[in-house]
Amino acid sequence: MKKNNSKKLDKVLERLLTLTDTQLTREKLIGLSKKELLTTSDFAILFAICTKTVARWREKEKISYVRLSRRYYYFWTDVVALLEANQIKQ
Repeated sequence: MKKNNSKKLDKVLERLLTLTDTQLTREKLIGLSKKELLTTSDFAILFAICTKTVARWREKEKISYVRLSRRYYYFWTDVVALLEANQIKQ
């Protein structure tokens, strides 16, 4: 199962690298892909959105999360699922 998830993550990362703008550098994305859990800041960088938008997505249950103490974390697999669920077919 981990190999399958790894292949999906690699595929998503490659897509993201082709869509990057000046704010998202290749190094940031590669660094994020090596983490199993993303922080709210990581998640915001990945989607090029502000942390308040991430909070709104949490409130609207658009993304699954884990709360430890006062911090929120997001699993890569949930991020991939979010991207795949909102993918526009061409």
